[in-house]
Amino acid sequence: MPWLLVEVILPFYLVSFFGLHRFFKYLSGLNIKNYTYIYYSSLLFILILFLSPIMSTIRLVYVNPGWPNELLVYVQSSPHITDIDDQISDIAKQSKKHNQLTIQIDSTDGFSWPWAWYFRNYDSVSYRDFTNNPFTNPNQAADIVLLSDRNKLKNNYFLNQHHKPEMYIHRWWNPETYKEFSLTNITFVPEITNNGCKLLDYFINRRFDSSVGSIYANIYVRKSLSEPIDIAVLNHEKSSC
Repeated sequence: MPWLLVEVILPFYLVSFFGLHRFFKYLSGLNIKNYTYIYYSSLLFILILFLSPIMSTIRLVYVNPGWPNELLVYVQSSPHITDIDDQISDIAKQSKKHNQLTIQIDSTDGFSWPWAWYFRNYDSVSYRDFTNNPFTNPNQAADIVLLSDRNKLKNNYFLNQHHKPEMYIHRWWNPETYKEFSLTNITFVPEITNNGCKLLDYFINRRFDSSVGSIYANIYVRKSLSEPIDIAVLNHEKSSC
């Protein structure tokens, strides 16, 4: 995974600076007419390389946090998770149930996480594999039900006391189209130009053609408690190439 390269790259930064120091020291001992030009050109190049990860970090932390178009994010819970958590907190306060609000979470496909963290202060949270253990009557349903999309049909009938489900992205990940890259893809000049444009568009704007991978879930809210939860649409910007 790309983020695992960070620990490997950091020592190379230190070794590279040490090597550059030795290189400049070696050049200073030679009788080169344009030594100053070479020296400052090299420093400019180093500065660009140094600023690049800083800019990437700023974009990762403040512009695209949690978005899988960033390779250092790669696979992550979508921004829908925190948005839903905030809205459920509002429902708990408005209904005056507070931490007694009952919540059921479908544990299919590892959906328990990160809800186990966000709902840690609620007293009535349960996790259930709705693939093998679906509802058998409406009274089994909690105030809030978070259900994997693939289990929607077999459980939907027993959730008639709840609003219509709102679909959300639980987890999404990088499309991994880079795995298809090979030298044969850039054999012809038009393809070189096209691939070069897309490559620059990604590194500058974090835009690409492919859709991000995602897995969906649905949230059901009891009608007597609140209006349906509002789920924002998440779209990543496509490449302009």
